[in-house]
Amino acid sequence: MKILQIQFWGDACELTGSVEKVIDGFARMQFPNVELVIASLGVRENDTVRHGKRYIHFQESYWQNKILNKILRLGAFTFHDLIRIIEVEKPDIVHFHNRPEQVDALISKLSYRPVVVIHYHRRFKKFTFASCADRLLAVSHAVRDSLISAGADPAVVDVVYNPIPCSIVKGSRQHENDEVVFLYAGGGHRHKGFMEIMEVVGNDCFQGRAKFLICGPELPIDLPAYPWVEYLGLLKVDRFQEILATADVVLMPSEHEGFGLVALEALASGKLLISTRGGGLAELVDPSVALIHEFGDTKSMYGKITEAIDMLTGTNKTHYQYLMKNAEAKIATFSVEAVNTSLVHFYSSLM
Repeated sequence: MKILQIQFWGDACELTGSVEKVIDGFARMQFPNVELVIASLGVRENDTVRHGKRYIHFQESYWQNKILNKILRLGAFTFHDLIRIIEVEKPDIVHFHNRPEQVDALISKLSYRPVVVIHYHRRFKKFTFASCADRLLAVSHAVRDSLISAGADPAVVDVVYNPIPCSIVKGSRQHENDEVVFLYAGGGHRHKGFMEIMEVVGNDCFQGRAKFLICGPELPIDLPAYPWVEYLGLLKVDRFQEILATADVVLMPSEHEGFGLVALEALASGKLLISTRGGGLAELVDPSVALIHEFGDTKSMYGKITEAIDMLTGTNKTHYQYLMKNAEAKIATFSVEAVNTSLVHFYSSLM
């Protein structure tokens, strides 16, 4: 059984985003009856080998995309390299990560018909479907429900969770007297809870007790300055993992997450998590593994942050230890081995 996974949004070797981290986990599968090849956007001349899997790179027709899609909004097919790659590789299954609007045109240009899987990594305001798709994959039941609400046939929508990123580095508090370090990684996006974060962290009661690290894309330029808040912007994966290792608490105040990979990274790296249960987060976090508050409830968020400070600097560690023990058990469901076993079972059901 030969699988070709295709990532349209970036170079899968670079691990620049959550989808690349997920593909990196999939690439670590070791099953004797499965040959997995990864194709992703990039300018490398030669194939790359990672985890024993070949990574092939393709390019988009820049001017065609700019004129036909960006300007005229025609939804034209602009990835002609992929036709050649699929014809040479002849996979049994082609597994597309996002960009379903490109899939019908691509498959229609092939000399044979592989099984087509489209993987949806988040909820979109408006879903696009490819008529040639044999099955759809969602990263959570929340995304599956959204796909069905948008018109997808429930019989063809399956769920495979994201695996724990393999780049996780565990870190621990050096001294109980230190300021408690909080990490928020949602950038300037409103649906990630950025407005609520900024409202809460401005409280001067945190001076000397806490330090907040704010990172992610699209942070506004004119952010207020507080001695206990540091704005880091968008970080490369290696740098983000270094920052995560130094944090004590991770904040996930999102309205909705397709899955919530940062929350999984927090639990896997032994960090206390303060989170909502929006979207796919509800399948990952609950009061047994994290401190929970409702989206938009800044009073409750403030209370959970002060509770976390008391947990980590006080003498009563019982609740903290309870959460950490449960989190360790919870993440077993999302191990690379467990998720890849589910993915291979899914592939086998298509043959």
